[in-house]
Amino acid sequence: NPSNRGPLDEYDAGVDAGQLRDDEHQRDIVQILQHLHDELREYRAPRIVHPSIESLRSRSQSSFFDTLFYRRGNRRPTTSIPKNLPKGSYLFGDVGCGKTMLMDMFYDTLPDNIASKTRIHFHNFIQDVHKRLHTMKMQHGTDFDAIPFIGADIAEQGSVLCFDEFQVTDVADAMILRRLV
Repeated sequence: NPSNRGPLDEYDAGVDAGQLRDDEHQRDIVQILQHLHDELREYRAPRIVHPSIESLRSRSQSSFFDTLFYRRGNRRPTTSIPKNLPKGSYLFGDVGCGKTMLMDMFYDTLPDNIASKTRIHFHNFIQDVHKRLHTMKMQHGTDFDAIPFIGADIAEQGSVLCFDEFQVTDVADAMILRRLV
């Protein structure tokens, strides 16, 4: 992956080779993805710091819903969002319009400085998060807020996360996602 090639170069090469039809809507999306690619080229991900197990224990009794909504008294999140963090993109459209192809093109052309990246089907991702939550609760008890710990694990696995088939229909999943991002 040459660091100067991005999704726009790949798209143009596919059109020139006759593998892709030059589609105005797709080209608009590719230009957005190219902008994100260029921002990521300059981005340096901060070191991921896992919160300690003890710092994630509740000082008082909390319900499952308190955990989801992060009602932990006056405790603050253990991490801060870097000011230079590039904003992601959400691709949507009809079946067959090229969303997955464009996402894969973006993923495959990520700059060389992106050392770790993850591409996953959203359903598999959220199942894995639920499995990790269950495992952490079994190991550390129900007064343990596992979301920050799992979030650090996910961030360690990839500084860029690409979801295919992103769809949230479950309120609990939405609350978990809200806490992870």
